Amino acid sequence: MDKSAVAKRVMAYLLTLTALLMAWTVSSASAAQADEAAAVADDARYVWYNKSSSDPRSGKLSYSTGSVIRGTWRAGSGAPTGWRDDCYRNHGWLPNGVYGTQWRTNYDGSLINGRAIRLSDKVCSRGTVTRTELFIHSEQTVNNTQGTIEREQWNGVNDYYSEGCIKMTPGDIAELFLHRAYWGGAQPYLIVAGP
Repeated sequence: MDKSAVAKRVMAYLLTLTALLMAWTVSSASAAQADEAAAVADDARYVWYNKSSSDPRSGKLSYSTGSVIRGTWRAGSGAPTGWRDDCYRNHGWLPNGVYGTQWRTNYDGSLINGRAIRLSDKVCSRGTVTRTELFIHSEQTVNNTQGTIEREQWNGVNDYYSEGCIKMTPGDIAELFLHRAYWGGAQPYLIVAGP
């Protein structure tokens, strides 16, 4: 079975699990309330990031509504060294789990600009470090154009490396934002999975 088929099966499993957990939380409620919870799960928006076990620059990020994947793009998470250690601040890939998101079209940060999705903080797998300042972003200016300094220019495959965030090309993150605008709904959660 190829990696994309495995990723799709994992996503379908996680969506089903989410619906079951939502239904379980209302198990003492009426059947109508349980049906309503399942409908909410079917209408939920998710961003999925599947880490690559072979290269931090080769992960896959997908946008889904309910159980339907609407778009998938290449994305990276982690630095050239130490990337498999989710407790290695500013180097390791994102810890697995669910993250809240805040979407910004023209983010104006000290290191990150343009389209950016701020992620909630997450404790790493060993419980020793809380990872903060996490984003899905690209390399661009606050106005979503290519700039004159390195961190605002996308130059190729090595730009997928990150200091622990998730990075996409400027065109791909623009498409992700278009999917968010088109499908609407509540703020999507990010689900990170992988080795």
